[in-house]
Amino acid sequence: MLGDTENIQQHLSTAAKQDLEAAGYENEQQFTAKAKELCDGFFRRTSVCGHGTFGWNHGFIFAFPNDTKKLDVLIAKDAKLVYRAIDKVFLADEDKVVLKTPSEVVIAHSGKSFIVKRSCCA
Repeated sequence: MLGDTENIQQHLSTAAKQDLEAAGYENEQQFTAKAKELCDGFFRRTSVCGHGTFGWNHGFIFAFPNDTKKLDVLIAKDAKLVYRAIDKVFLADEDKVVLKTPSEVVIAHSGKSFIVKRSCCA
């Protein structure tokens, strides 16, 4: 889910008990416990996630399971965006962008780009 955070906020709604049940949770506590477990596992510590907001003031964390049974994670807060996948990391903040892959690092700032090719080692 990408877009203007104000626009996204307009389309969010509170989950009802039947929504949680349809997603396989008995109640809000079970859902919150699972979400906190995923967040703690991603950050590998328990102090990052807050009570219900996961420590992000007006930001969002989306986690998607990948083929390695780990999570790809998208974090969005204001004009900042972080996406971490199996072998890629993408960071963006207004006009600054960094993309890191196994073979290269791309840095862009104010309309200028810099690419560093990386050699692979066995």
